[in-house]
Amino acid sequence: MIHTNSDNLGFGMSVRHAQKTIAKDLTLGDRFKLGLFALLGYAVVHGIWFGLGVLLIATIVWVDYAAPSGLTHVVLITLIPILLLLLSVLRIRLEKPQGYALRPTDFPELFTLLNDISKCIHAPKIDQVILTSELDVTIIQTHKLGLWDWSHNTLVVGLELLLILSPRQANAVLIHTLGHYSKKYHGFDNWIYQSRKNWQQLRNTLDRTHGVAPMLLKHFFNWYLPKFNDFSAAAMQASEYQADALAAKMIHRDCVANALISHEVVGPFVDETYWPTFFQQADDLPKPPSPWESLRHYLVNDLSMRASLKRRLQQYLLTQCDALDTDPSLNDRLAALNVHAELPEPSMISAAEIWFDSKYHRVIRDFDQMWLEINAKRWEERYEYVKQAKIRLEYLRNFSLVKMTDDALWEKAQLEAKLGDKDQAILAYRSYQDRFPDHALAAFHLGCYASAAGSDEVLIQMKKALTQADLVIPACQYACEYLARNHRKQESHWWQQQAERQLAIDHQADVERTELADSDQIIAYESDDATSSYLAEKLHETRKITKAWIAQKIVQYYPEYPVLVIVIECNHLFVNEMTLIEQLNNQLHLGCAFFVISKKGPYPSLAKQICALNDRII
Repeated sequence: MIHTNSDNLGFGMSVRHAQKTIAKDLTLGDRFKLGLFALLGYAVVHGIWFGLGVLLIATIVWVDYAAPSGLTHVVLITLIPILLLLLSVLRIRLEKPQGYALRPTDFPELFTLLNDISKCIHAPKIDQVILTSELDVTIIQTHKLGLWDWSHNTLVVGLELLLILSPRQANAVLIHTLGHYSKKYHGFDNWIYQSRKNWQQLRNTLDRTHGVAPMLLKHFFNWYLPKFNDFSAAAMQASEYQADALAAKMIHRDCVANALISHEVVGPFVDETYWPTFFQQADDLPKPPSPWESLRHYLVNDLSMRASLKRRLQQYLLTQCDALDTDPSLNDRLAALNVHAELPEPSMISAAEIWFDSKYHRVIRDFDQMWLEINAKRWEERYEYVKQAKIRLEYLRNFSLVKMTDDALWEKAQLEAKLGDKDQAILAYRSYQDRFPDHALAAFHLGCYASAAGSDEVLIQMKKALTQADLVIPACQYACEYLARNHRKQESHWWQQQAERQLAIDHQADVERTELADSDQIIAYESDDATSSYLAEKLHETRKITKAWIAQKIVQYYPEYPVLVIVIECNHLFVNEMTLIEQLNNQLHLGCAFFVISKKGPYPSLAKQICALNDRII
């Protein structure tokens, strides 16, 4: 059972103060406007169904009056599009999440816990629990008969998160998550929170649904959702503070703080470090050990990550919250709880072991099997690659570095760095640099070794690495970290400027590759036969495209990496070109940035230029 903890008298004031601070610009008038704007979404969604229903009934009633006057055929013609619209509305289904389902009969204690929490805070009952391999926990509401009836509530929770959290921390996370749906606490902000999630879920569903009504709703939500998200940001942040406060009231503020740190700091760090390290075992083992059982041992026994986690926590505490962020910063949330930020000790018993009880090992085995089904082939390929690479490395070691060809010397340096001896790798990279003094990647590798050795050579080598665009950011990071370790932060300003300059260039390059304008300049694309054949095959497979042209967009940054523009012309009047273009964007793999546009779409001048080049694909 869940019991209220009274050890939060001073804490309550700080939470209320934080809520007022985050929503200080959200006056009563703003809340009224936000409420009206939220109702607009419901009015449009419900209005389509209600309006079509009324129109259908009115049309049927009209038959009695139309028949005597000889207008029956007009009524029937009017009835057909109304029925088609109704059918397209009925096709909109919010799909239930799929995954590893935890049944109440197999995990009765878990569902008892969920029911107790729901009753205690007046939250909806959880109908289904889906276990995933992710780090997150969320509630997904779907509807039993369509869009507008009572909800089916699914709790989606990650096994990795449950292995990290202690049982009490997991309870705090559950109370926080269900607190967003509480009917007793903070009704307005929770309603905004739920509306925002529901609209995003509906928008994602509309992308997969065809028909006139889904297309109209999609156009509406393309306009509505970004504005609603911006307008509701303050209410979303207030909802997060309120859910934290509720969890602290039910459990304890220290436990809530530990859960926050475990979720936001420990979880991502473990995800970044454990899985790559685990997969490195494929270098030596033909078959993988249990990945999920190994993860639990790693969390409990690997004390070496504590120092790294403490540094990561300090970095997170320096992160500031943006005005449009839905989640407050970790530092602000801990301050609202009036708790000092400390890294929690690893729990000897995980929430997963308590939740799953006697079926814990069965769940772990099932997830191991699912992991193997996805990664077994990749593991075997890695093992075979390393096996052959070791044979190749032993062969290359028979030759003097001086007598090796350039390609063989570079190959030896790379293999020594990945599989062999560090000192031998350094010798090979230096030998290669003697031949090619300006080689950026060789300089970068030597700079990494110099950084680990604590040598000033890292600065010399990383300056050489700056000549290659994709090495600028990591080279600057290595240099700044080295200077910071040696208390020479003043010297890092130059490196920071180089990194900022490169980030600005990369941003502009991203804009060129993600945005298209009717005024963009294009040139003919000298495509190879393989690309042309691939495009022709994929476009023919749709059976909806009669003609297609291709050209290349002129870009200022990284022109060696082309940006293609493909113009299509459809052969059917009722083809949804927007949906077709989205499908092509997902299906085509060209190895470069590309845009697909319609000949009659929103880029008439650009499409006309491309068609004039007469570079037809089909």
